[in-house]
Amino acid sequence: MSFNSIFFLFSALPLFYALYLLTPPKGKRYMLLVISFAAYFWVEPLFSILLLMLACYLYLLNLRMQQVRQYKKLAICMELIGIVLFLLLYFKYYGFLLSGISALTSFDFTLRLLIAPAGISFISFSLISYAIDLYQGKLQKQPKLGDFLLYVFYFPKIIMGPIMRYPDFEAQLKPLRISIAATHEGLCRFVIGLAKKVILANTFAFLFEQISANAALSMLSAWIGAFAFTFQIYFDFSGYSDMAIGLSLLLGIRMPENFHYPYMANSIKDFWKRWHITLSTWFKDYVYIPLGGSRCKLPRVILNTFIVWSLTGLWHGASWNFVLWGIYYFVLLMLERYVLGGFLRKCPQTLRILLTFLLVAIGWMLFAFPDLAQMSDYLKAMFGANGLIDEQSFWYFKNHLFYFLCAVIASTPLFHQIYLRTKAALRLPLHDLMILGLFILSICYLVTSTFQPFLYTQF
Repeated sequence: MSFNSIFFLFSALPLFYALYLLTPPKGKRYMLLVISFAAYFWVEPLFSILLLMLACYLYLLNLRMQQVRQYKKLAICMELIGIVLFLLLYFKYYGFLLSGISALTSFDFTLRLLIAPAGISFISFSLISYAIDLYQGKLQKQPKLGDFLLYVFYFPKIIMGPIMRYPDFEAQLKPLRISIAATHEGLCRFVIGLAKKVILANTFAFLFEQISANAALSMLSAWIGAFAFTFQIYFDFSGYSDMAIGLSLLLGIRMPENFHYPYMANSIKDFWKRWHITLSTWFKDYVYIPLGGSRCKLPRVILNTFIVWSLTGLWHGASWNFVLWGIYYFVLLMLERYVLGGFLRKCPQTLRILLTFLLVAIGWMLFAFPDLAQMSDYLKAMFGANGLIDEQSFWYFKNHLFYFLCAVIASTPLFHQIYLRTKAALRLPLHDLMILGLFILSICYLVTSTFQPFLYTQF
């Protein structure tokens, strides 16, 4: 169920929230479970039943893990992870794997088109982290079945995260309390996320669609398109994260932050500390460190980093462009760490931020085009293959300059500082009127434009 739809905003959300508020405190967890399952069932009716059955089976395996000796726990943990990975590979990578085998051999597979269930990657990582945490003894005790199912189906995070670990989630369930301060903060956060999505992300999505459809782009047009997609994906995903965090605050749960001004990063390493924070942390804790991390000799550190970034690319999609995107960041990180680190540290901070932003924008072009030939043509255009400037370049620039200026301000701490100062300077009702105005403006954009789903729903 998309948070940026008129149906959700004016029908589903008011109904769900009214039911939740009317439920006594002791029953709120169970009502939230019913609401969460209903929300996911609306999106994925068949897979939601399969996921419910899978979650119950995994819960029974988890119970069994608590009753056996340590050497048997590892086998059960591997069974849990194996089941989850099998479903992930089947639904998301079935065609990709078979097409790869066909390319390497002469065997011709008959491929069936499979549509991956919404949020399957986020669901899989949540289940895997739960199994590993349970095996490593990071959970104090086996949770109740209802709490575990709520962790799996919790509707603000199930489709696009942020990825939460069970101990962090469980700590907020007892008891579920709703405060006026958290409700006010949640509403403001939700509206800001909605505005990011429907005003900025959707506008840049339309611009990038226009530019990328042009067969012979000038260099300036190609870079305008690259910047459009760079801002589109940021405001799309961070907008969803803001909305999910805001919804959770309304429900009495605080979710982890997923972004921290990534386009203000002064290095590629710094960028990945700020972008999709919960995913980066997940790969560090459950893949990189178990492989040995940076405690090994240099060849092994390079191999560990290569594995992590190859998997990071594949996590985003079953396509070679995502693999290239992951390898691109592996190369940049290795160059930054072992070759150019000393030089970059001597550069002015502003120059480092600008260079990082440009490298990230180039990387997003690998991400944006599943068709490698189209990707190649676009990258060539960015570096002048079709000329430097054309008449359309000025049209794109002139007609979207205001949105680019808003995007630059909103993706830096400046917007947050203005927001906090305005909130402190104005009386609360005036501040709320400003948020209400932003909400009305967002609804106007929703009503007058074509519906644009969130980009990360496919992951």
